[in-house]
Amino acid sequence: MTVVLTETVQELEPARADDQKPAETGSLGSLALRGGIWTLLGHGTAQVIRLGGNIIVARLLFPEAFGIMGTVFAVMIGITMFSDIGLGPGIIQDRRGTDPAFLRTAWTLQVVRGVFIWLVSFPLALVVYWSNHEPLFLWLIPIAGLTCVLSGFNSVSLITCKRRLSFGRMTILNLSANAAGTASMIGCALVYPTVWALLVNAFVGAIIVLAGSFLFVPEIPMRWQWDPESVRGLVRFGRWIFVGTALTFLVSRLDIFILGSTAGMAVLGVYATAKNFAFAALDALGMLASTVLMPVYSRLSEHGPEALRKQTLKMRAVLLALFLPPFWVLAIAGPRLIAFLYDARYQDAGWMIQILAAGAVGTAVSATADQVLLARGDSFRYMLQLASKLVLQLAGMALGAHIAGLRGFIIGLAAADVLNYPILMGLVRKHGVWLPRLDAAAYAISAAVIVTGWLLI
Repeated sequence: MTVVLTETVQELEPARADDQKPAETGSLGSLALRGGIWTLLGHGTAQVIRLGGNIIVARLLFPEAFGIMGTVFAVMIGITMFSDIGLGPGIIQDRRGTDPAFLRTAWTLQVVRGVFIWLVSFPLALVVYWSNHEPLFLWLIPIAGLTCVLSGFNSVSLITCKRRLSFGRMTILNLSANAAGTASMIGCALVYPTVWALLVNAFVGAIIVLAGSFLFVPEIPMRWQWDPESVRGLVRFGRWIFVGTALTFLVSRLDIFILGSTAGMAVLGVYATAKNFAFAALDALGMLASTVLMPVYSRLSEHGPEALRKQTLKMRAVLLALFLPPFWVLAIAGPRLIAFLYDARYQDAGWMIQILAAGAVGTAVSATADQVLLARGDSFRYMLQLASKLVLQLAGMALGAHIAGLRGFIIGLAAADVLNYPILMGLVRKHGVWLPRLDAAAYAISAAVIVTGWLLI
């Protein structure tokens, strides 16, 4: 991957001068290379810490705790995404992304949004309580909402670092928050083995990121500022991002709400365990796509469709070669992995991992392509492909559950990205970056490897 990123961007001119600090003299190629390495290293280490912590805590708590907390986090992520106006992508793609007035206005909007999320968490806690009849939701959701208030005060330096493809300090900060939060969670579970131990993790991490964003990743001092022109620019770009992130939430979390209300918290806890494993590599790919590929695609698109298509082929080919094999392994050996790591209460997660990992092949193909739409400023088509995916998910889950119960429900969910492929590629094709041979090879090789593995094991 590193060789391809370097070759890709070194064929083009260096990053624009207005995006550079004086100390930054490297080309876009070296910045992208370092950004990719830091992103993969940081996210991979964070996944190991997170999964290791969950394995330990799973032996101290009960499956229902993970189901309850999975619902709480799904609610908070939902509010966050439904209130997203694209501040991060807006700063990254806007030519005023280094203007102090623009950045302070964005920070002001971010603070207001954090408080708004916390206030909305109170009525939503009542709704979730009424649908699940679990009194803990009345307390857990509003308290979890306070982490959004903390995050709202984060310095926008965390975003401008992404704009410059500078990830070193930010990665160290996130890993420190992850490690401290996980250690706090384990310690709390040892002393007080309840669902509250899982919430401690989020609070400790949020506090460390907030402090570090000002002390460890300094840019310009943050203070309240309201520049009407900056607000108009951010809102204009973010209007379809708002709809798109709302759809992203439904696409990624609707299964949690449906299972929690229909199958119970114990089943949901087992399913959440399976989903965490199956999507570990996918989360890394998604983070790499949004933090590195989107800024790189944005620069590449300035050189026209032919340059964008040529270099997109290189980057997507290497990323798929890197990230598809983990899905193959999980789709084949998921039950054995769960049997080795977890006790008998979690064994159903094994077959769930197999289905989810097989479907994640389609998600990986899509995740390396859809960022082109945002890089080209086409937030409308990005929203359309999310809407079509949501419709396919709902139809698949409903039909699958009707035919084969829980197993059919998960199969229908996993098949959505594969079925959505023609729609996504139709939207991407307008920008001249549809790569049918590459995608066909990814699907064909994945199917051959997974089916062969199932037959041999």
